[in-house]
Amino acid sequence: MKSFTAISCTVLAALQVAAAAPSTLVSSVRPTSTTESSDSAKGAAAGTSVSISYDPVYSASLSMDQVKCSNGINGVKYATVGDLPNFPYVGGAPTISGTDTNCGKCYEVDYNGKSVYILAIDYSTGFNLNPDAFTALTGDLNLGRVEGTYTEVDGSFCKQP
Repeated sequence: MKSFTAISCTVLAALQVAAAAPSTLVSSVRPTSTTESSDSAKGAAAGTSVSISYDPVYSASLSMDQVKCSNGINGVKYATVGDLPNFPYVGGAPTISGTDTNCGKCYEVDYNGKSVYILAIDYSTGFNLNPDAFTALTGDLNLGRVEGTYTEVDGSFCKQP
């Protein structure tokens, strides 16, 4: 009986500590407000499962000529990735197959209760993000690859007109 009481007290204390601990939120992660989460602002398809990774190639100095969504007919028309208004929240997306109409679309990418808005500028089999965006989303660059979801949202979430 003594060990059951000791275990119960330990578990109860751990739960109280966990409940009292403040939530840590990376300041660069944009929380979704009530206005932002409306169905009209987001696309009809919500929460598509996806693999999420990062690649340091999406640095500020990367020429837009090096990504699928460069300056073609559907390109995003900036000289470098760092010139994009939403930088560093940029990366490759599974919705892009070439310089198609999905170039420059904005996606809410979710992982473990956190979200970031990513401007799609390149092709990738999942979402492949700038390392700063990946860290803002996951809290840990060392995770390398995680499973999450994505939803297409209005371009204004990615600072697009």
